[in-house]
Amino acid sequence: MVRTRTDYEWALESVNTDGDIEDHHFADKLKGLVQNVYQMDKGLRLVLVRTTWDLDIESILNRGWAYPEDNDGKLPAEFDNGEKVPQRFHAEWASLGGR
Repeated sequence: MVRTRTDYEWALESVNTDGDIEDHHFADKLKGLVQNVYQMDKGLRLVLVRTTWDLDIESILNRGWAYPEDNDGKLPAEFDNGEKVPQRFHAEWASLGGR
């Protein structure tokens, strides 16, 4: 049986004019990452990242991203890999003015 662990983290992605991600800034809590998500600089994109690890071989099994900007400013119900976004992240997003 594979031993796994799933981690969640918020990230601000620095995106260049071609749409390529140049850098990530990660935090466990959204408030620690941005003070006002609606006043972010151009070129920054917010995302919630879900990573599942295989603890036996210390490797990533699966990773998914949930972009509010791709869902009319609302945190999507699912990550792009089909896994559900836990309700606590919807509440955290809403507490800082997200939809």
